[in-house]
Amino acid sequence: MNRLINRAKPLGRLRQILLGMLLLLAWQHSNALVVLQYHHISESTPPATSISPERFSQHMAWLADNQYHILSMEDLLALLKKSEALPDKTVVITFDDGYTSIYSAAWPVLKKRGWPFTVFVNSQHHDEKNSHYMTWAQLREMADAGVTIGNHSVTHGLMIRLQQDEKPAEWQARMRQEIEGAQKRIDQEVGRQAKVFAYPFGEHNQDLEKLLAELKYVAFAQHSGPVALFDSWQALPRFPFGGAYGDIKDFALKASSLPMPLQQVTLINEKKQSLTDALLPDNTEKVTLILAGENTLLKKISCFYSGQPLPAEIRGDRLYVSSKGAIPAGRSRFNCTAPEKGRFYWLSKMLIRKNPDGSWYKE
Repeated sequence: MNRLINRAKPLGRLRQILLGMLLLLAWQHSNALVVLQYHHISESTPPATSISPERFSQHMAWLADNQYHILSMEDLLALLKKSEALPDKTVVITFDDGYTSIYSAAWPVLKKRGWPFTVFVNSQHHDEKNSHYMTWAQLREMADAGVTIGNHSVTHGLMIRLQQDEKPAEWQARMRQEIEGAQKRIDQEVGRQAKVFAYPFGEHNQDLEKLLAELKYVAFAQHSGPVALFDSWQALPRFPFGGAYGDIKDFALKASSLPMPLQQVTLINEKKQSLTDALLPDNTEKVTLILAGENTLLKKISCFYSGQPLPAEIRGDRLYVSSKGAIPAGRSRFNCTAPEKGRFYWLSKMLIRKNPDGSWYKE
C-alpha cells in the first residue's frame, strides 16, 4: 500500500470508488504523524537553515503544552513495517548534518524532556574533525543516551548527478560507497544504528530510491507534509524549519497537519506524459498536478507553487492545477492544503529540473 497513491494507471469507476473508500478508512486510522527537520539551532549560522535556540524551545514547549507524543525513529520504523495505524498528535524530531549547535543548544532541551530524536550525519566531516560539526565522541555520547544516529552520506554531495563521463553503473557504485561507507563509519564509532537515510539537499530520483530500497534503508526527503501509510519508504516527507519558516503559528499549522485523503495523485507534462520521478525529463517545461478525490474535499483545496497561489479547475472527481509558465531550473514543489476542523490536510510534490541545455544548475 505504501506506493499506491503514486500509481497513475487509470482505474475503472467502480474500482476507483472502492479504492477511495479503503483509502478514506485508512486515513481515519492514519492521522497526523509528522517528521520535523532542523539543521542549525543558532543565531550565528546561515539563516536559511537556522532557527534560534529560543524559537526551538518554543517549538518544543508547544508540543508539550498540546500533549503531543514524541516518537523515536525505531518506533516509527516498527509502525511502518507492521503497517500499523500512525497515531495522531505524534511527531518524530530529526536534525541534518550533525552541527555542533545540535549538541550544545538542542540536546539540553530535549534531554530535559526525555524526548528521543535522530541526527543524520555525513561521516567525512566528522572524520575530518571539522569544527562546525560534532565530534565522534559527542555523537557517541548522544547515541549512548538513546539518540539515533542516521546516515546522511559520506560527503553530503548532490547524489543524483552523474560526474563528467560517468556511466550509470559507475554512478551506482559511487552511491553505494556514499551510503554504505557512511553507515560503516557510524556503526564503528557509535554502535550499530537503524538503517535510515536522509537525502542531502533533499534531492532524490527513482534510481537512488531503488538503490536504497535494495540496501534496505528507509529514507527521508525534504518535501513537506505528514507521513501516511501509503508513502514510499524511500521518500518520506519532513517539515523543514529555518529562515522564514518556523514562527509558532507556522509550526503549529505544520505539526498538526493531516495527510490529504485523495484517491490518486498524478503529475503530467505538457505532452500529457505521466511524471513518476521527482527529476523531470529534459523536455518538460510545464507541469500539471491532478488530484482525484471527493468533490467536497476538492473544492476546499488550495495549491501553491513556490509560495504563489495557483488557479485550480475541478472536472468531476479531479482537480487540475498547472504551473505558471516553465518550471525553473533547480528544486521546487507544489504544496496543496485544505482546512479540516481547525487543522489542515497537506500534500507536497517535489520537482527537480536541469537547465534547459541539460546541464545541472549551481547551488
